[in-house]
Amino acid sequence: MLLQDVVSSICKATSWKNQSQKEENTVSFELEDGINLNIYSPDGRTVILYDTIAALPNDQYEAKQIVEKYAKHAVAACKTKETVVSLCDNNLILHYDISLKNGDVEINKSARDFLNDLMWWKKKALSF
Repeated sequence: MLLQDVVSSICKATSWKNQSQKEENTVSFELEDGINLNIYSPDGRTVILYDTIAALPNDQYEAKQIVEKYAKHAVAACKTKETVVSLCDNNLILHYDISLKNGDVEINKSARDFLNDLMWWKKKALSF
């Protein structure tokens, strides 16, 4: 299964049409309320779903406090969620890896689960 097959599967399941090719091997969907579904396939065997949860403030002390809060929630969430929170270029990023050996149903379920987790993390961001 190729990246375009994954995108086609998601488009069929959701009726989304507003995709864009940002870079080679990356397709993005701009959804409502500032939610984006970015789909990246580095090697044709794996797909990584990702989006920015929140940008960190420039103030180092404030940024450190926010990262510590996210880290505590991430440790607790790892028991029930398959998504991973990481820090990249002063942004907190949520990502989820999918093996392409899975069929359309698994890919669509994974995309739905990722978006649900993303909404959960973005709501957490509002409380920090």
